Amino acid sequence: MFKTNIIVLLLCIIPLMVSCKKSDSQMDSVLYELPRDGLAEVARYEFSTTHYGVPLKGLQTLVIVRENINKNNYVKTNKHKDAIEVVKLMEISTLSTMNWDDRSHTTVVSNNLLRPLRMSMTADEWCGNNYLEFTAHGENVSLIGRPYTDELGHLTKETKIRPDYYLYEQIPILVRAFVKHESSKILRVMAQQTAYLLPHEDILTLKFERIKEVQIRVPAGQYKTVLVEVSSTNQSKYFPETEKYWIEKNNLFIIKALRNKVHTQFGKFHVSQTEYHLLKHHRSKYWQTPLGPARNDIKSRLRATHSSYTWLNMARWMYENKNGKLSSTTLKDFVAYQDLPKEYLSSAEGNNHFSHIYNEQGGWYFDFKEGIFKVNYRQNN
Repeated sequence: MFKTNIIVLLLCIIPLMVSCKKSDSQMDSVLYELPRDGLAEVARYEFSTTHYGVPLKGLQTLVIVRENINKNNYVKTNKHKDAIEVVKLMEISTLSTMNWDDRSHTTVVSNNLLRPLRMSMTADEWCGNNYLEFTAHGENVSLIGRPYTDELGHLTKETKIRPDYYLYEQIPILVRAFVKHESSKILRVMAQQTAYLLPHEDILTLKFERIKEVQIRVPAGQYKTVLVEVSSTNQSKYFPETEKYWIEKNNLFIIKALRNKVHTQFGKFHVSQTEYHLLKHHRSKYWQTPLGPARNDIKSRLRATHSSYTWLNMARWMYENKNGKLSSTTLKDFVAYQDLPKEYLSSAEGNNHFSHIYNEQGGWYFDFKEGIFKVNYRQNN
């Protein structure tokens, strides 16, 4: 009888243990798979906020892409043996004030499970440039802060954080999981950072919840969206208000958002409710987007010249850093290695090998004899 009772008790406890373990796992992770199509997602937003109590408007570009980075220092690499695949998110913002433009650039690199590996921030205003960096290797985290004022000083710190967290700056990716895969979850999220202040280690407990489907209109058009709300389970100066994200139902890009924007006001910590509206969205190879078809106008010719110098300078840096000599042969190898897009190569002129591989796409081509990119001076519709 005693043995029977023990067996019954164990049968009751084991499912509870399994249930608890599953619940913990659900709380600590989300399921979202970024497409592996070799394209970057590029979204352009206008946003409204307050700056020193004055209502202002700004522009933000959000870029999300997969790429290979060095597994040791988390920077882009062409050495395949040292490379790991990551998800990179970039937010580039410009806020126009009466006297100057405030600019910020945030880059977050995470693994395929969306756990953060590295984040860097720069912020520029009339006082100067500010820089913040976060780097994680498991529980070991390195924090670097270089704000422009000596009142805050500089910070270089090594610390340990339990590695089942995300960064606030990753929320534009995390919310997508709640359109199709999830309905509600609680996640551990490191609170929002700003390059204007020294980095912190504060972890928030945020609740992500799918609310309803709703059709909305923004400057980019009318969309069927899913509303996802993010709220803090306890009071926090970093997260005073519930955030809202309206996400396109099928392609999962953000149409509209209401977020807590952390910045400084007279050198003090401040949060403003900031509203974002989509202006334009597309998926493309980032190096193809700027050029487009070749045309015989001044603007296109200037862009061709600028792109030529960009690529040539990159080639020079790569080869001269290795004590090599820049020649038409090394440039040809460089172009082949970089898998240069069709827009830069044409059957009209140039190397026969590339003309055979690529069809004519508007008349851009690489002149290996002169070692420079050119555009045919003809109108091409």
